[in-house]
Amino acid sequence: MVSKFRGMLVVAAAGAMMLMAVDGVAQAPPGGGPPRGMGMGPPMDKAGMMQRMALDDAALNLTADQKGKIDKILDAYMADQAKMRAGMQAGAPPSQDAMGAMRASREKLNADIGAVLNDAQKKTWEAGMAARRPPGGPGGPPRQ
Repeated sequence: MVSKFRGMLVVAAAGAMMLMAVDGVAQAPPGGGPPRGMGMGPPMDKAGMMQRMALDDAALNLTADQKGKIDKILDAYMADQAKMRAGMQAGAPPSQDAMGAMRASREKLNADIGAVLNDAQKKTWEAGMAARRPPGGPGGPPRQ
């Protein structure tokens, strides 16, 4: 009797663990889209872009004119990214052409922002960008 109960208990525990594992895998990440590291992720808002691009650093001492220009540059970039995302198949990785277009768009964004900043601001901005970049490149630290 005890061994039969123990066997049923083991089966029930194994089933519960399998259900928890399947539930964890089936849940979508917050904000929708593919899990981090598995694609582009959800689009970022302007405040997130400002933070990611180190443009929220008070040490930049941006003038009102510069802030307005950067605001327009970010709006154009985000609209461009939205068009690119709309042309991609949901859940599928971007094509090589799409990756090239995204890279070109980012390079234009950086060049346009750099054109708005003076030399001292560019140094501060580049240092801020480098400090926010994960170690080991875009994907984070290298795997061991």
